[in-house]
Amino acid sequence: MDFDSLQHRLLDRLRAQVHNGETTERNLARRSGISQPHMHNMLKGVRMLTPEMGDQILRCLRWSLLDLLEPEELLGHATRMLSDLATVREIPVLAGRLGPGQTWPCAESPFERFPVECSQLASTEAPVVARLGPDARLALLFQSGDLVLLDRSERRRRAPVPDQLYAVNRGGDAVVRWVRRGARRLYLIAPDCLNQPDAWEPLGMADCDSLHCIVARVLPIVQKRKDGALHHFGE
Repeated sequence: MDFDSLQHRLLDRLRAQVHNGETTERNLARRSGISQPHMHNMLKGVRMLTPEMGDQILRCLRWSLLDLLEPEELLGHATRMLSDLATVREIPVLAGRLGPGQTWPCAESPFERFPVECSQLASTEAPVVARLGPDARLALLFQSGDLVLLDRSERRRRAPVPDQLYAVNRGGDAVVRWVRRGARRLYLIAPDCLNQPDAWEPLGMADCDSLHCIVARVLPIVQKRKDGALHHFGE
């Protein structure tokens, strides 16, 4: 909502009051200290409503800028303000698990939510929490049952960064791996072969489109303990 929109709403509200007989141009002019000819021309749209005159009219009517907003706009602003003040958000959890042999869990659980620090959510899009299944090749970083945060940003999926983990739809199953882009294909890298390029898992040509196979960026869930220290979920 910009200043011009508020000016137009104020004039529309005044025109409606005059049209409905709630007040008159003469009364508005007298109470606000604006000449009647100028008030008449403002309501007709011939003269501009200056910020100073707008303030005079609001004061005489005992209105604030909030009175110019619709109820749903006020509710939206209040909801966003409360969201900004919150320190954690309840994020939905995927119904299945991520791991070799696990079918990609498309659906979110209708019952389970997990609290995540808002500071960690600031750089994510469409965040969701996922539970990891057994994956021996991921054991250096995570254990079965650990929860991770998924950032489903299309921009981040389109341009994978070498030092970040991603949830990959690998021919139907869901694995967590680093991703490297080669000349013609993508390579999936597990922690146990990070420095062994010959052991990297190539994806087929049909899967080379990163948006086709990379479903989300994977982040460990960081929470503050009662003593103020940071705790990575699963430690």
